[in-house]
Amino acid sequence: MLLTDFLDTQDMVEFRGLTLHRPWPETFYLPENSTPGPKRVENRAGWWPRAFTLPMQNGIAEKREDRTLWLALHSGGKLDTEALSWIQNLGLPDFQGGAGGVITGVTKLKRVLDIETLGFQHPLVVNLSPWVFGRYAWEVEETRQLSQPIPCTRASGVKCFQGLWRLPPRILEQLR
Repeated sequence: MLLTDFLDTQDMVEFRGLTLHRPWPETFYLPENSTPGPKRVENRAGWWPRAFTLPMQNGIAEKREDRTLWLALHSGGKLDTEALSWIQNLGLPDFQGGAGGVITGVTKLKRVLDIETLGFQHPLVVNLSPWVFGRYAWEVEETRQLSQPIPCTRASGVKCFQGLWRLPPRILEQLR
């Protein structure tokens, strides 16, 4: 799969790595057929990528039309066993946590929801349930699983961090 096949070249397209504890990256797509999965939101307690959204209005920050953020989903080294049990209890197909130290796919930021302002009963929040936790819910769209994960570890010279980080040129080239 080439990302250039579906990128909107009219926008200023930017990629950032987003390191997540396993099994969270795996929940963005269904493993058996590489289609978008049940999780369409990334949750953060205290921040969101403001440079890629319009100002927050009534608890919603829509994506900027002139600056698109693609998140390269990086599967970190830590396996969150509590999350894995929770996901498996939802009855989802064979989620095991996946391999660590690889970029497994990409997804595009759609909007950010401030749960403290909107509440859990707001229709946009309900639509993302049961995957909403914490204060800020980053709703995503156009999720794509890579046919071949891209190795991305500190041992291979890539500085990956929990949160958003800039992709090194060689990783970015492999994604494109």
